[in-house]
Amino acid sequence: MTALDTAAATDALFDDERFKVLNAIHLKRMASSEQLATLLDMSVDGVERCCVAAAADGLLMTMPGGHLLLPEGTDAVQQYYREHYAEIRQDARMAPWYARFETLNTRFIALLSKWQRDSSDEDALYKALETVEQLATALATLAPLVPRYVDYQRRFAAAIDAIENGDTDLLCNPRRDSAHNIWFEFHEDILGVLARPRDTT
Repeated sequence: MTALDTAAATDALFDDERFKVLNAIHLKRMASSEQLATLLDMSVDGVERCCVAAAADGLLMTMPGGHLLLPEGTDAVQQYYREHYAEIRQDARMAPWYARFETLNTRFIALLSKWQRDSSDEDALYKALETVEQLATALATLAPLVPRYVDYQRRFAAAIDAIENGDTDLLCNPRRDSAHNIWFEFHEDILGVLARPRDTT
């Protein structure tokens, strides 16, 4: 894909609603219209309109299992991150916010691993939920800068409520909108916003 092609594809994304849909597919790898509507608090018709337009622009394809970004779609999403959030990266609040997030992230991963080793460990479960709540609260600071982050807050709140009501499967089940899945998607998202590489050490 040439630089001009990428720029043209990115221009097609600069509708906020369409970016939200394509970004959710990017983070999920594949998702149905119904899943996307729930994740993004949109109507199924609204999601499908975005997907039809994106397919016409050569950015995604729809398969029996859901919508999947084509390489051009992935390039366009990443280009949107680079261009649309350039100013936010210069905001003095971002570096300290992300440093605090990394501390929470390390804590959450450790607690999740502890609970996965022993699902009867109520202390690990309680502390993991507490950490999720801390992140959800901290997201309120970023919402004025990245308004779509309210979707993560809403999803975290739903997972926390379900877990507190006994559905502990929603802590880390990879096939549901679990706290771990939401956390992982947000981590990928904020790395894109800040143009930071993922630490693989």
